[in-house]
Amino acid sequence: MEKTHCKQGHELTPENTYVNPSTNAHRCKLCRNAYKRQWYQENKDSIRKSRKAYREANRDNIREYGKAYYEANKPAYREYRQANKERLVEYHRAYFQASKEPLREYRNEYARQYRLRKKIERIGENQ
Repeated sequence: MEKTHCKQGHELTPENTYVNPSTNAHRCKLCRNAYKRQWYQENKDSIRKSRKAYREANRDNIREYGKAYYEANKPAYREYRQANKERLVEYHRAYFQASKEPLREYRNEYARQYRLRKKIERIGENQ
């Protein structure tokens, strides 16, 4: 007898079922994705540490691969940039504007604190 629903009550349809290619086991995609999200949340610190260690250990190989990939795909990059020039310009304008806002707030706060310190110094000198 074939199951129609998973343990959580999700319907097992061909679109909603993951079939493991090596074991031919069937699993509900919704439950599988929920488990993967939960597992990642529980293990994200160790995952990040291992990824960072890998990148540090293989920094030169990664950089060489990136350069070779760029060189092999340079014409496609140029073609894409030319075809989407206006969209890319607008994206970069919005990105840099968004990145300036926190900096502007930081500078304003720093300037305010600096003026306050100078004012306190002048009051101290006058007394």
